Amino acid sequence: MCRVGYIRVSSKEQNWDRQIENLAGVSKVFSDKLSGGDGEQLSFEQNPVILNDGVLVQMRTIFESMGAEVDWYTPKKGNSNRSATATLNSKSIVFEVDSSYMSITALKNGQATDTKKITLNPPTVLYNGYTMVPVRAVSEAFGASVKWDGDSRTVYINN
Repeated sequence: MCRVGYIRVSSKEQNWDRQIENLAGVSKVFSDKLSGGDGEQLSFEQNPVILNDGVLVQMRTIFESMGAEVDWYTPKKGNSNRSATATLNSKSIVFEVDSSYMSITALKNGQATDTKKITLNPPTVLYNGYTMVPVRAVSEAFGASVKWDGDSRTVYINN
């Protein structure tokens, strides 16, 4: 099980160290310290973004932490769509940056057998140069269960 934690300290009165203690045993920690100074950040170059009540995380890091292979497709002349594919076992996820949709394709012997189009909320976005994806949608697409603990600001991913 991959346990992901998120800490946000927005004032000097909040206790950063106590929040870190509450996340004991968490595999990955996202942090944001708005009162100044940098918080500890494990494995992710870009802090998560909360948008439309969903948590967006850095695309490559979340997929690779689940064991998926990630491929980028460069747009051809006249086409501005930037897309990526993440493949794990018998599933492939294809999405475009700044899109509210992703496609999940079931694979058998490397061939597509069934494709579903899923609506994303929040959508995939480019943020500070990083492709950010909704952690719940992409994790569940690969068969993982996702739980949000608002008290500890932790996303639990069980794959």
